[in-house]
Amino acid sequence: MIAPCASLDDGQLDVVVVEDRPLFLVLAALPYMFTRRIDRVSGVHTYRTNRLKISAPGPVRFHVDGEPFV
Repeated sequence: MIAPCASLDDGQLDVVVVEDRPLFLVLAALPYMFTRRIDRVSGVHTYRTNRLKISAPGPVRFHVDGEPFV
């Protein structure tokens, strides 16, 4: 559960930003995701908004509703 506070009917987009990290730290954070506490992990930032613009100097990996994109 990557966005444990997300709601389908609140009109808001829940954004979860995970800082780039080594694989061992990603694996260490998995138990937090499955127990709905991912927002308590260092380097994980959550935001709620009704509008979002993303820009970057190069390709960015991201997921929308669990589907990966670049």
